[in-house]
Amino acid sequence: GLVGRPGEPWIGIVGVVARASGWAVFLVVICYMLSMCSSGWTLIYLALRHRKDGEDLLLRADDEDYRRFEEEYGSADESTRPGAPHGVPDAHERPDDEPAGGTGTEA
Repeated sequence: GLVGRPGEPWIGIVGVVARASGWAVFLVVICYMLSMCSSGWTLIYLALRHRKDGEDLLLRADDEDYRRFEEEYGSADESTRPGAPHGVPDAHERPDDEPAGGTGTEA
């Protein structure tokens, strides 16, 4: 039947399934190790490029993604939407009545 003799490898469909699952696990482990190496090389490249040129490639990629997002979907700023109330301050601006040093109520 399906139970082999002692010392014999699995035979029949059970052996085929066992070999296939063993190879699948082996390939997943190999792919995982290769992806770790790829991530490591990417981090090394980013660190060396930042050290050599002072260029922050991650920040540049974020800026490009944000620009593409605004081109595709428009601005997420409420003050630029049609029908938005006038005088809504930008998130980076202080209201006119707030002094440069803050509101004066900070502890």
